[in-house]
Amino acid sequence: MGSDETLLVNYCQMFPSKLAALGGAKIPNAWGLHNVHGNVSEWYDDSYGTKRNRSRVVRGGDWEIEARFCKSAFRNWGDPTVRHRRGGFRVALSLSGN
Repeated sequence: MGSDETLLVNYCQMFPSKLAALGGAKIPNAWGLHNVHGNVSEWYDDSYGTKRNRSRVVRGGDWEIEARFCKSAFRNWGDPTVRHRRGGFRVALSLSGN
């Protein structure tokens, strides 16, 4: 895929979408993973800012954000006590059982 944003729509759900895509609805990346970028932002158990700040790191962009932010390097923040429809977490399973 490289850095060609025109191909990104094949791999992820992003702006101007109105909803998140179902898991596996887009084609997988080179490692067989679906929806790694875009679709929903992922919560991380990592503080964003000072220790007194309760905000947590959010990565990956989501269906309501522009293509340039649909990458794992995109780092944002969120209040973990507030629910929103664009966030989630990734569930991973090893097929080898390891």
